[in-house]
Amino acid sequence: MKYLLNLVMLLSLLLVINGCNKDSTSAIDESNCEMVVNAHGPGFLKVVNELNSQIDVDFSSIPLSALVEPRVCELYGLPLGDQFVMIHKRPNGPDRQVDFTITDGNTHTIRVNDGFF
Repeated sequence: MKYLLNLVMLLSLLLVINGCNKDSTSAIDESNCEMVVNAHGPGFLKVVNELNSQIDVDFSSIPLSALVEPRVCELYGLPLGDQFVMIHKRPNGPDRQVDFTITDGNTHTIRVNDGFF
């Protein structure tokens, strides 16, 4: 019985450690992006942060600044038309402005990776 209890505790610990470990080489599940604002669109921006650091996304068309965690993606519903976002790598930059156009029912994707800045 004592060995069984130790085995269960060890397996539980391994599951917790594995669940908390974000492997920098693992693929980001873009089919499960978090919807941050305005799920009804009419158009969308998907930001995929492939870095191992946080980024800030500052929007031009809506009063929103989003903190995107490492190795995740987020989805934002935006109004139609020409847009831009300012993306800042934490903690000390650099920054990059990205211009794009939102069209009805479509999703524009920005991938932030090592070559982005």
